[in-house]
Amino acid sequence: MTMERPKKSILFVLALVLIIILIPRSFSAEKDMETLIKEGKCKELLPAIQKEGEGLKSYHMGLCSLQAQDSTKAVTEIINAYHFYKGKQGKQQPPSLLYNLGNAFYGDNKLKRSRKAYLRSAKQGYKKQDSYYYVAYISNILEDYPNAIRYFNVLIKDPETTPQMLQIAHLQAAEAYILEAEGRKADTPEYIKTKAVPLLEKAVALNKKSKVGMDAAKRLNDILAKYKLDPNIMITGKRIPEKRYQAFLTENITYDDNMTLATDLPTLQATSKDSYIFKTTAQAGYQFYYKQRYTLVPALTFNRVRHSDQDSSAVYQNDGQDYTVALKTRTEHFLFDKPAGLTVDVDYNNTQKDYKGIHNPEFFSKAYSISVGDSFSYFSWGGSTASFKYRTSTSYTPAQDNNSKSLTLVQTHMRPNQHLVILLFVGTQTRLPNAPTSDTDSYMFRMDYIIPEILPKFILNPSMAVTFLDTKMQKASRGIEKTLNPGIKVTRKAGEHIQASVFYSYTNNKSKNKDANEYEKTQYGFELKYIF
Repeated sequence: MTMERPKKSILFVLALVLIIILIPRSFSAEKDMETLIKEGKCKELLPAIQKEGEGLKSYHMGLCSLQAQDSTKAVTEIINAYHFYKGKQGKQQPPSLLYNLGNAFYGDNKLKRSRKAYLRSAKQGYKKQDSYYYVAYISNILEDYPNAIRYFNVLIKDPETTPQMLQIAHLQAAEAYILEAEGRKADTPEYIKTKAVPLLEKAVALNKKSKVGMDAAKRLNDILAKYKLDPNIMITGKRIPEKRYQAFLTENITYDDNMTLATDLPTLQATSKDSYIFKTTAQAGYQFYYKQRYTLVPALTFNRVRHSDQDSSAVYQNDGQDYTVALKTRTEHFLFDKPAGLTVDVDYNNTQKDYKGIHNPEFFSKAYSISVGDSFSYFSWGGSTASFKYRTSTSYTPAQDNNSKSLTLVQTHMRPNQHLVILLFVGTQTRLPNAPTSDTDSYMFRMDYIIPEILPKFILNPSMAVTFLDTKMQKASRGIEKTLNPGIKVTRKAGEHIQASVFYSYTNNKSKNKDANEYEKTQYGFELKYIF
């Protein structure tokens, strides 16, 4: 008796060990076979598959056909396996059968049957999230958008959905809403705004840096622009800057080797005096936007000028300051089937100068002006601007009271190498009601050639201007004066807020009255600008 018990105990332990070893193998055999098939080892497994029972044999042959991309044969084999297991007691079909049947039908372009197989796979709990995703995705392909939306939302609401799948589901659900809306047509923008846009925003928020997140961000921007839903995008597609205010402070130091008397008129005279000119400019404005069409910018500009030569009154009488209050408006519209902008600007300027030469600036002039213009794209090679301006000025002396009308034309051209050409024409008619002998017409032509990044962070801007001054009633003595004004400017940006420039310009004015009105001079200097 004593020997029997140890033998029985040993046999029990051995049996238990065999159960522990063999049972997992029997349960994992199918999984191991599927894994090997997915690894592309069907050829080596074929003898073993041929020895399997009817159901497993058909199923594994179907999986091998899927690996070989023979979807038609895969469908046949997996359907045979499905029918073998269907309704048979004691024979449990492989959990992955319906999922792979969906794969086979999909590869064979039998989309409705594929969707049905995936749905049954999901309901059985096998790869539930993947199965529901394919149900929704195929619904999108079939243009069955309500079902696509329904099953993408199943994924979105499922707490077990992975973050990656959740992001994809948000993007694809939004796409289904968009496609559905575009079929509705009647209320497409509003429907997309309430249904699709929040999903796209959520997809971006889940992971901005992922491929899906970047795709969602691009799709969101495209949709907002297409249906004019983004409050930060004008109806013409122009993006409203995040920074609505404009403010900068500039200090300009210029050396002038032949100062000219600065009046309110285009008629200048040389002083034969040289001086450094210190000019400080402060400007501030704020942009208001309304209905993605209208822009309103109230702005204030202040200038202060002082000369280093404080001994010669012909020079320092130009010392002073002025301020300008402006209201600028722009209306976005389309012209020649392209974006355009209608501008209407009004401003008031008040100037004080030391015109008496007593080191005490006093009221010199005040002026009101209004201009109307339009920026448009008529030519394929660049944008155009045309504007008309009327200005009326009252001076400290009635003899200098004047009115002027100006026509300005601007044409830009961006070259293939990203160099920018700017062509400018300004024609101005100036009339002095109290001194008609000083009436003039001027015509200025200018070209700027801007080269960005001539060196890293450096911008080169050579320019050339030619001005013709018709002296009207003084033509007998002065003729038509011609002014040549070449110049060059180099600007370097230092970060977002600071830019520094050095510049040079030469002026040569030709007049019939050589002694009084003909002169030439050179200016060069430095400018530092801080942008708030």
